[in-house]
Amino acid sequence: MDNEVYDLPFLVNYIKKQNEKGQYGIPEDKYLDIANAVSFLHSGMYRVLVRLLLSNWKELSARLATFTEEDWKDAQEVADKTGLDRTIIAMLLETFDGPDTAFAKGGGVMTPEEKKMIHSYDRKRPGEGDHERS
Repeated sequence: MDNEVYDLPFLVNYIKKQNEKGQYGIPEDKYLDIANAVSFLHSGMYRVLVRLLLSNWKELSARLATFTEEDWKDAQEVADKTGLDRTIIAMLLETFDGPDTAFAKGGGVMTPEEKKMIHSYDRKRPGEGDHERS
């Protein structure tokens, strides 16, 4: 299971549905960039990574809008080495290593179902069950 890979169409579809469900306002042209980054990091954690990016998208976009060339340096280096989208890499770096987002500070409220879903580990393979849990 550790090396299980979800194909990009599956991940893009999941991202699209979560974006619509959560009304995050992620541009459709970013779905594949997010899917590529999630797949590269570890597709077994796709639910957590997708929700993390989508739920913080607006705040992270605002942060990136103020980035200087120096601020982009680490993200560009990773993007050059991996071929992944620089913006998505910067968002992940900000999420993992930057100041807490409003959601992390308690500005967003996660439902008990969302907490349960995020903390669960689904051992089903695509097509063997419901991968669209809420």
